[in-house]
Amino acid sequence: MESLIPIAIPLLVIAISLYMVYWGVSLLYRMFIRPKVQEQQEMKTEITELKEIVRSIEEEMKQQNIEK
Repeated sequence: MESLIPIAIPLLVIAISLYMVYWGVSLLYRMFIRPKVQEQQEMKTEITELKEIVRSIEEEMKQQNIEK
């Protein structure tokens, strides 16, 4: 039992430090990378909405030109 303690303590320290690194990386991912992906998705939806608006305006202009 006494021979396991010098082995167990460094393994415990390594395990805790690896968990802290994992926690830090996941925190950075949640802070920086995920919001950028959400912003890109929002921009894509806004662009498609703007394209639809432009198409409808172009169709209205064509109809007004035909009526004249």
